[in-house]
Amino acid sequence: VLLGVVSFILYKFNEKSIQARQSDQSHMFLSSLAHDLRSPLNVMMSSLDMMDSPEIRALYSYRILRTAIDTMTMLMSNVTFAYKLDSIKASAPQPRNIRQDLISLAESYSFIANP
Repeated sequence: VLLGVVSFILYKFNEKSIQARQSDQSHMFLSSLAHDLRSPLNVMMSSLDMMDSPEIRALYSYRILRTAIDTMTMLMSNVTFAYKLDSIKASAPQPRNIRQDLISLAESYSFIANP
């Protein structure tokens, strides 16, 4: 009986150790992924900032590129934030106002319909 109890305790300790290692590995992977994706985005954003002028900002392609970079940067921030929330066992997400979210999204991309 004592041997069974000791075996069970060792099994549980080893299981927690494996979960901790998996969590560390997934954190390292996500950090690397976020860095690898943000670096080129930062280069593109800096290049756009250096070219910034009223004439350039008026170009349709500039606005699309700027929006795409902003969207990708926000996506990476959201993924990182979601991972951090999951790792600290945060509370459930709050209800969203879908109508307001869609209106905001439509306003963000209205320049595509009105170049």
